[in-house]
Amino acid sequence: MKKLIILFIAVAGFGVSSYAQSSVINTTATSTARIIAPIGVEKITNMDFGTIVQNLTGGTVRLNALTTATRTASPTTLITSINAGVPTAASFTITGETNATYTVVLPADVLLQGPLTNTMHMTDMKVANYLDADFTTGTNSISATGANNVIYVGGLLTLGATQATGQYTSAAFAITVAYN
Repeated sequence: MKKLIILFIAVAGFGVSSYAQSSVINTTATSTARIIAPIGVEKITNMDFGTIVQNLTGGTVRLNALTTATRTASPTTLITSINAGVPTAASFTITGETNATYTVVLPADVLLQGPLTNTMHMTDMKVANYLDADFTTGTNSISATGANNVIYVGGLLTLGATQATGQYTSAAFAITVAYN
């Protein structure tokens, strides 16, 4: 009986140690990283609302974020073709990784300083690409050919009642571009 118990312990021990050794498995892995060019933005042209006519009630002038930079006004008498200048949306070149998508963040309010302490505010800024497609809330992508790497920015200018006449200019305003 003692031989049988010793034999049983030897077989049981062999089975446990054999099972424990077979459960160890070795494997390997690799890691990779891809470095891409940083996204960049460079100004091409400044924004210009052109000439606006003073009135008694004030109003708004919208400079569209389009390559043609069309203006609309409320009331319509705020804009004129007399010495209108050349209304121009601000434009920027975007550089970075080909085919990468990006978003643009625009300021909520830009202050324009005029004569003495007179000011106006530009709000509701919009951005469009070279196809005149508004992508303020969407994305655009960087083209290998550079065709759609230019964006245009417009905004809504609010005039006060009997806004003082003269030249109004904003400080430089920042736009932010970021990869998605």
